[in-house]
Amino acid sequence: MKRFFSFLACLVTLPITLVAAATAEQLFPADTWAIIGTRDFSTAKSNFDQSPAGQLWADPAIKPFKEKFLKKLQADMLDPLQQQLGIRYSDYLELLQGEFAIAATPPAGEDKSSFGFILLLDSRDKKEMLRTNLTALRKQWNEGGYQVRTDKIRDIEFSTITFTGEQIDALVKKAFPGPTSKEEEEEKAEPKKHQLTVGQVDSLLLIANNTRDLEKVVAKHGGGVVTTLGDQAPYQANANLFKDAIYYGWVNLAPLISLVSSAELPPGAVEQGMSPDKILTALGIKSLNSIAFKAAMDGNGTFVEGIINAPEAKREGLLKMLTPAPKEAGPLPIIPVEAVTFKRVRFDFQAAWANLENILSKMNPTYSGMLQLMLSSAGKDKDPEFDLKKNLIGNLGDDFISYEKAPRQLTAEALQNAPSLGMVGSPNADQLLNAVKVVSSLLPEPIVNGPAKDRELLGKKVISIPTMSMTTTGEMKPGAFEVVSSGGYLLFSTDSAVLEESLRAGETPVKSLREKEGFADAAQKVGGLQTGWFGYENDFEMARATIETFRQDPNGVSLWFMSAGSKKSPEEQQKVIKEWFDFSLLPPFGQISKYFNFSVYAVSGNQEGISMKAWSPTSPAMKK
Repeated sequence: MKRFFSFLACLVTLPITLVAAATAEQLFPADTWAIIGTRDFSTAKSNFDQSPAGQLWADPAIKPFKEKFLKKLQADMLDPLQQQLGIRYSDYLELLQGEFAIAATPPAGEDKSSFGFILLLDSRDKKEMLRTNLTALRKQWNEGGYQVRTDKIRDIEFSTITFTGEQIDALVKKAFPGPTSKEEEEEKAEPKKHQLTVGQVDSLLLIANNTRDLEKVVAKHGGGVVTTLGDQAPYQANANLFKDAIYYGWVNLAPLISLVSSAELPPGAVEQGMSPDKILTALGIKSLNSIAFKAAMDGNGTFVEGIINAPEAKREGLLKMLTPAPKEAGPLPIIPVEAVTFKRVRFDFQAAWANLENILSKMNPTYSGMLQLMLSSAGKDKDPEFDLKKNLIGNLGDDFISYEKAPRQLTAEALQNAPSLGMVGSPNADQLLNAVKVVSSLLPEPIVNGPAKDRELLGKKVISIPTMSMTTTGEMKPGAFEVVSSGGYLLFSTDSAVLEESLRAGETPVKSLREKEGFADAAQKVGGLQTGWFGYENDFEMARATIETFRQDPNGVSLWFMSAGSKKSPEEQQKVIKEWFDFSLLPPFGQISKYFNFSVYAVSGNQEGISMKAWSPTSPAMKK
């Protein structure tokens, strides 16, 4: 099945230069589980071309890098697929004119793991070209030895091609060479048949893996009385979100949750409290209705908005825990303007912990009892008066902050370990600091590499906990996790310089992130700084550090992508990665820096669910 879905992904996505959103909700079946698409592909492409990402991709400065990547893509993926299927993708690019959408539907047969799918593409005034291409495609399939039959759906001819597991495996192996999996060996023993049905209705190209779904689409298109996705209340609940969307997506979670809830378990699992239905109920997952998003990009920037539809009155478990309180979530004055990333989340940890205990109790009271036993006994051998729940958990507040600075060196190791700082609000930060020291003594090696030590910094007690961390080359490197209390917060970092800098910032004011040009306007675009969850990323600085590092050391990127379980040697993996992404061909960052700016995002809770908005404004340098 993995090979089949990989094949479908290639067939569907390779002709497309970007993922987009559509208006096919009045054609797709009422039981559609998910949809993603674009209402107007021509407009979507035009907006992409105007966007910073589109202009960067078209910039002559990255032409050598782009051409090598595209050449590899053509040789290893497009050519093998075109040879096997008889499809020339250039013949279909011009057909991408109007709406484009892909939908997932329930399983059509007894196999509950084989979901249905429908692809809809509107060629608009290119329908005669579409007709010509489909005629040629049928001929190629017949000449290629594939099993092809002609079906009629509402008097419209559709061609159904049948693949065996072996044919699909051979097809995808050419594009994705690699070791044969156990699943593939089983398919060779008993080849499974898969089908794709392709046809044209007026200017629409329709592709599906079953005729059941196509029958409904064709009937509705012809004016038949058919209930569709657009008629369903769960989908209509997001109508306002989709109103001005260029790209959008929607997933109906209810049937998926029902499928997981009814999953069969091995004997004894239910008695041990492992019932899927019980677990999902306790976690609050069953209060989820759907997920929806929209996105748009143009010359002004990129905007994304999404919502997890879960009514506040029914929100329980994890969803209730993770819903931020509507409080100030902007950068504190000590967060410097040169911060590369920043995140602040406001949620009541005490209420969240009580919720967690309730979740465990609902799953199985034994789990809750075991947790209470562990909490009551932890650290007693070090300090009989120590109470983990009271001293550590009881002193965690409702403010969680982190930020990261640019790496000090342009190396893969430095990129992975950029200077960063974490902060936790506390009603009694000094008591929390002492609790952290006790807890560190309970942790095993190599997490902790010796007893914690105290040192003084700017008149404050700093606890330094020796640690061992793994480098990008797999070696273990000694370090220290340092913690200090200041101004009602517990500050912690593995970089002593950042820790000291933050303490000094409280005494000597620094230019804050809030003062960054364009920051305030961008924050308002995502709902302001009072949502309870706010984040920031300096895309300019992140791109600069990444590009300059891998330009100087092209093999460094392989340290991020190498697979420990691969049968290829590190040298072979480096070679393959460089064939696809040769960073040595990129220009100095200064030549393309104008395409990068910064991004902000915010998460908030409301009566309907949990909402997320993200905005990346176009760099002022591009508007000059």
